[in-house]
Amino acid sequence: MDILGIGPLEAFFIILIMLIVLGPRDMVKAGRTLGKFIRKIVTSPTWQLVRNTSRTLQNLPTTLAREAGMEELQRDLLKSTQEISQEINQELLQSAWTGAQNAGGKRTIAPPPVPRSDPLAAWTTPPPPDNAAAPSIPEPPAPASPPPTPNTEQANEPESPPSPPSE
Repeated sequence: MDILGIGPLEAFFIILIMLIVLGPRDMVKAGRTLGKFIRKIVTSPTWQLVRNTSRTLQNLPTTLAREAGMEELQRDLLKSTQEISQEINQELLQSAWTGAQNAGGKRTIAPPPVPRSDPLAAWTTPPPPDNAAAPSIPEPPAPASPPPTPNTEQANEPESPPSPPSE
């Protein structure tokens, strides 16, 4: 537990130093004086003004959004967007359904799906079926001709170090 950024161990060392410097009698007097001073600050009108101003600044973005009606606009925009996307999806499915029926009387596409409550359903893809074949990796091509074999006479001779340049 930190109080004003001071942990328990640090507070212990501060009290220990105060006890050494002030002594036990003066430490009680100093504590009493410090308490009176802090009470005077906290109950002052200036401190109350600082606290109220701090609260106002913390709540300012929320207050401004409420006053501007942003929450209502945001809800209306979301509702309109959902309605328009549902209308477009229904029209596309209806036109595809009627087009498939007119193209020979056979249904080539599935009937319109029941709308899901998941808003991300249109953006997600289902996993591949378990029986789907894994993509095969082609084998590397075989070399056209075998590599040349070294000459047997050269292979039996030991290599000699290069000769120094002549002058």
